[in-house]
Amino acid sequence: MKNISRDVLNKLNVKFVILGSDENAYGVARLLDDNYGLKPMVFCQQTLPATDNSKILDREVVNNFSDNKVFLDTLIKYAEKNKDSTMVIIPCGDEYSQLLSENKELLDKYYKFNTPSPELNAKLENKIDFYETCEEIGIPYPKYHNINSTKDLDGLDLKFPLILKPNNSISYVKLSFPNKYKVYTIYDRDELYSVVKTIYDNKYDGTMLVQEYVLGDASNQASLNAYCDKNGKVRMMVYGQILLADPLPLRIGNNDAIYTRYMPEIFDFYKEKLEQLNYTGFANIDLKYDPTDDTFKAFEMNLRLPQSHYFMAAGGVNVLDFYLRDLLDLGFEEEVYYHKDTKKIWMNAHPKLLKEYTDKKYHKIIDELLKNGYEFTLNNRKDFNINRKLNYLRRKYGSIKHYKQYYRVEK
Repeated sequence: MKNISRDVLNKLNVKFVILGSDENAYGVARLLDDNYGLKPMVFCQQTLPATDNSKILDREVVNNFSDNKVFLDTLIKYAEKNKDSTMVIIPCGDEYSQLLSENKELLDKYYKFNTPSPELNAKLENKIDFYETCEEIGIPYPKYHNINSTKDLDGLDLKFPLILKPNNSISYVKLSFPNKYKVYTIYDRDELYSVVKTIYDNKYDGTMLVQEYVLGDASNQASLNAYCDKNGKVRMMVYGQILLADPLPLRIGNNDAIYTRYMPEIFDFYKEKLEQLNYTGFANIDLKYDPTDDTFKAFEMNLRLPQSHYFMAAGGVNVLDFYLRDLLDLGFEEEVYYHKDTKKIWMNAHPKLLKEYTDKKYHKIIDELLKNGYEFTLNNRKDFNINRKLNYLRRKYGSIKHYKQYYRVEK
């Protein structure tokens, strides 16, 4: 796959805007720098270490940036200052993706972007609506129930262990209380009651999902990524084989080691489903293989690139090229790009953990891929200073302690 030339982007005077300041945002900035020499503007409502002290991006922190009026005022004002440029924007968070979708008509005259429609956002963004959509179009998903208080736990017809997670992650992430987890694994009824009570006592006012646990460790999980053009046609698919998943309580659901694999049956199945939905933009679907019925269960869908998207660059594909080709009407090199190769493992932890916490069946390919080194989103030699170097080393070496403290062997 060949990238769009820098000369084309320079001729069009492309300026790129990123919404968010986490590792997802930094990964996008790094792709732009690596492939096109573009320096994006990053807008966010709080600073996060991933984009601190970086010379490959400009960053502006905007108070209450997730407020609709502030969001629109900020973006329109910036676009008006750059009237002679072709403005491209990408969301790197659920709130920002939703705000772009809801304000598509207002922002279309200023920016080029591709996100799902508000209607699709409503059907896919939260977990309950996503599972209902899965039921409608025939995507396997785990058995679950909705609850809104401890009273809803009476007569629950699910087998332990269970997964407990908020339906509305946008509101849940803003809460703070002791022993808070992003996602809980629950092993008995007393623990379930206690955790649910704690969550609602701490002012969570949304629905929680209780779902049956799909057996297997992190290596049974996968990150499926696609890009669907503005007409709803799938243009790219990349499958990520997860090896390690972050055990830290507030980072559960994030990944620490992934490599790319060719999975044609998965590609064919989800291409059909995404085009049936007339989906547009980037899609990231969390999957887990269920050995009890030989299916891949869909857990949730991010209507954007995932935080770990740089694993695709490590595997040899620049996902932003599809976005830019689509938005700038530059055409695609092939009808659909299915990524087949793999080059390196993407890491967000120390590589010594790979064999300590993975199934032996992966050790041979781990050894083979590590001969090529590994990629760490924050380990960007072109963007190092003492603060960024220390942040990278803290994450890399701190992960050894985190796994020892928080990793739980499946019961």
